[in-house]
Amino acid sequence: MENLSKYIALIGISLLSFTGFLDVTIVSTALPNMQASLHMSVTELQWVMNACFLSVSAFMASMGRVADIYGRRKVFYIGAIVFGLASLGAGLSTHALGVIISRAIQGITVAILVPVGVAIIQQLFEQGNVAKAMGIFGTITGAGLALGPVVGGALVTAFGWPSVFYVNLPFIVIGLSLCLFTVKESRSSTKMSLDWLGMLLLVVTISSLVFAVVEANNYGWDSLVIISSFIIFALSLGLFVIAEKKAAHPIMAPELFKNRVFLPAMLFAFAAGSLMAIILFINPLYLSTIVNQSTWMTGVYLFIIPLVVMLSSPLVGQINHRIGAHKAMIYGSLFLLLATLGQIFFDMNLNLALLVPSFILFGLAWAIVNQSPGIALGEAIHGDHLSVSLGALFSFYNIGAAVMLAVSVTLFHWRTMTVLTNNFQAVSAQQGELLKQFVSEPNHLMQIATQFANPNEAATLFKQAFMAGSHAMFWPLIALSLISLWSLSLSGKRKVATA
Repeated sequence: MENLSKYIALIGISLLSFTGFLDVTIVSTALPNMQASLHMSVTELQWVMNACFLSVSAFMASMGRVADIYGRRKVFYIGAIVFGLASLGAGLSTHALGVIISRAIQGITVAILVPVGVAIIQQLFEQGNVAKAMGIFGTITGAGLALGPVVGGALVTAFGWPSVFYVNLPFIVIGLSLCLFTVKESRSSTKMSLDWLGMLLLVVTISSLVFAVVEANNYGWDSLVIISSFIIFALSLGLFVIAEKKAAHPIMAPELFKNRVFLPAMLFAFAAGSLMAIILFINPLYLSTIVNQSTWMTGVYLFIIPLVVMLSSPLVGQINHRIGAHKAMIYGSLFLLLATLGQIFFDMNLNLALLVPSFILFGLAWAIVNQSPGIALGEAIHGDHLSVSLGALFSFYNIGAAVMLAVSVTLFHWRTMTVLTNNFQAVSAQQGELLKQFVSEPNHLMQIATQFANPNEAATLFKQAFMAGSHAMFWPLIALSLISLWSLSLSGKRKVATA
């Protein structure tokens, strides 16, 4: 009976976390309708996504410590309820600001649901059964990623854009009902106070960094706003390090960084988040613009990734159990490297023998990063720091996505413009503006190409420039994947140090 109760709790926790994962992919399907309905500017539309993204990155580690102190069950329930209210608020909004604020609140609550949910699972199950439980968790949350585009498209078509927010509500009600009598309260075994100064400085540090890199291409890397954001990031990071050394109960305890699992797991998450963001950004453009696939077929090809995540999650759970989560992360880093190398060889002709394996490899890596680092941290880190380390893990994943996407988009713009200017030696001022327009909006390739003397030749050159820019985006990721692989391989040879 007790065993059944644990699995009922696991399903409830997974369903509540499922809503956070569903949000990653479902909201993007509603953006065009939302823009038309609420008369949003492009910047406002970007912040519908970025507000949630920024909040998740900024609050993950802090919410883990709040849960450690005030009770994981209590904080988890509050997070689920507020997430539901924020979803309702977003759907009922009649202006852009209302949606953006609601999305920011959703981000804060997702920063509770995922890491605290995983921490509760770690507390519920004995060490030998954690991998199996995480396999179930990964399957359900992976289904959220996979179903987002399909369910979102159907809901928006049938009921309008607010439905992508309302769909969270039944899952929250069911999840809370399943957890209500099956999840027991747990908290840190050590009496601690909340490090308010460290929490504030951590939020400022992450927020200023993510804002700077996300908005740099809008404002310009040399603009006062972006330079100021980087200065705030550097100052707050320095103050955070000083404050944590003096704090009685720091959010980021120094001993975490001495643990042989912590930093390699963070690097793996950072690399995986980076590749996720770049693959999902550049490949829709590549498929539709360069190899002329329909919107439907573009969705079909991209669906391979979340489908592999969902289908392989039970297998990853078994692998974690048989060979250990640390070795699974090594394989995950290898999959990241191979998936990245595959992208480097994409060209102007659709090669399914290259594209499909690349997407499958990344799906496998994504499934591993959803489970193995959390299990490895649970085995190596003391309970007092577990929620914080899990929060840091998900923060690194999201920060990697934000930072490396911004850096890679900058590389794309630089490399694409270099190729174009080398091929168009003498162009009029108007044509120069057209070249810049293509770099910013490559999906309008054919419309821009028709304004040149030889449209077909211009279109071919644009495609060549696009591919050069696309390949440049992935070079930093090769380095990241290699660093992650090296770090995990090296740490596997060292003796475990628990925090």
